[in-house]
Amino acid sequence: MKIFEDTYKIEDSKYLNDIGENDLFFDLETTGLSRRFCHIYMIGCGYIIENEFHTRLYFAEDITEERQIVNEFIKDTRSFERLITYNGNRFDIPFFKERIKDLCINFDMNSFDSLDIYARAKKLKHLLLLPGLKQKDIEHFLGIKREDKYDGGKLIEVYKEYQIRPSDESEFLLMIHNKEDVIGMSKLLPILSYEALKDINLEDLKTESTNTKLLFKASFKLELPREIRIQNDEMYLIIGANYIKGSLNIYDGYIKKYFPNYKDYLYHIADKQIIPKVLVSKADKDKYRKATKEECYINIKTEEFNDKMLIENIMASIQNCY
Repeated sequence: MKIFEDTYKIEDSKYLNDIGENDLFFDLETTGLSRRFCHIYMIGCGYIIENEFHTRLYFAEDITEERQIVNEFIKDTRSFERLITYNGNRFDIPFFKERIKDLCINFDMNSFDSLDIYARAKKLKHLLLLPGLKQKDIEHFLGIKREDKYDGGKLIEVYKEYQIRPSDESEFLLMIHNKEDVIGMSKLLPILSYEALKDINLEDLKTESTNTKLLFKASFKLELPREIRIQNDEMYLIIGANYIKGSLNIYDGYIKKYFPNYKDYLYHIADKQIIPKVLVSKADKDKYRKATKEECYINIKTEEFNDKMLIENIMASIQNCY
């Protein structure tokens, strides 16, 4: 068994406000996906003390050392209260639970709270137009660079080869992947700032009209890590670090005023009207279908369309991406 330890100075801590000294970043490397038939060969963890990020990796040089690395990890981390993972609720934590059960190790993983970055980032996929939800997809979106070029699946064969013919090169490949996964999780936390975008208060709204567009710009008190764009049939939005700007279509002197949450409405099939769900009795529900976000609007004359309506349209466009 080997333990690799390292310490890094945290250069930017503005997205780490919710991370305390009782939080532990946690990541497993395994010989496969099956909890019953595969094994843990590396346990990576990280924690923050003041302005430093500490990593510790427990490496089984041979798979027979799985019990040893698990026991060492448990011994060193009993004081932590919350595990921070990437897809840990679905993979790392249940995998670890199954392995300690098979190894007859007495330890209650349920004593930890959990923050799964993947589970929360999944809800932002459409808002951020993410191509996928692997950890490296989020890293790419945030502009995070890493030395490691492999994924966990490809490294299984590297580990099998290492057990037959150990080498410094293979050991480095296995170690650097796990370490960068652990360090990378701390750098992924800015992605969670987009969760609050649907509840922002827009300020300093400025508008300008043409015959076909209502142009606007506003600010908000939320710092986002990078600019995103939202486009639909009626509106185009550019959302930056703490500002928003864009345009809204004007049709022959009318602007479509969208309702904030289209899921709260039903569409009356015969009358072709949008009705709030709360106003529809159970007896009449066969006359309705679910409303789509594209049809949840009313037409407002341009001269009657005010700033409050514009802000509601902007927020509806944002909220419909979640």
